Amino acid sequence: MEELGIEPDKIKKKFLAILTQSGMQEISAETDMTGTIVVCVLIGLLLMFKGKIKFGNIYGFGLSGCIALYLLINLLIRRGLYLDLYTTMTVIGDSLLPFVFLAVANLFFNLMNPCGIAFGVFIVLWSSVTATRLFEYSLDMKDQRFLIAYPIALFYCVFVILTVF
Repeated sequence: MEELGIEPDKIKKKFLAILTQSGMQEISAETDMTGTIVVCVLIGLLLMFKGKIKFGNIYGFGLSGCIALYLLINLLIRRGLYLDLYTTMTVIGDSLLPFVFLAVANLFFNLMNPCGIAFGVFIVLWSSVTATRLFEYSLDMKDQRFLIAYPIALFYCVFVILTVF
């Protein structure tokens, strides 16, 4: 993997920070699409094991949502700062990691009950907090964190619907 320019230690460090919510400031400046692609493919494969072919939906909703969030966040940040689309896609995609747990749970359990809905809400909150904190640390958006948390949570609700239904 080193020959391809992929550093497994960086990916492990980033995923561990996302799962434990510690060390977020250190990874907020890293922009590497490898983790995002791995997470999206893993979610797609897990959904495929359930009998749902959703690769196009994952990439389509992911890309359109990232473009919308990119435009929105650029409207909210201070003058002089600029967020590029690549960073937006990295942060949003890496924060999809908790959805792997939802897709695994969907393989073994029916999530169309109150416990499944509660688990889906928990996953949306976990991913939203992760993405919001990464944007907050990388762009110094402490005052606007609640403004960006809401559209990010709505974006992740689409992925819950894709995973559960």
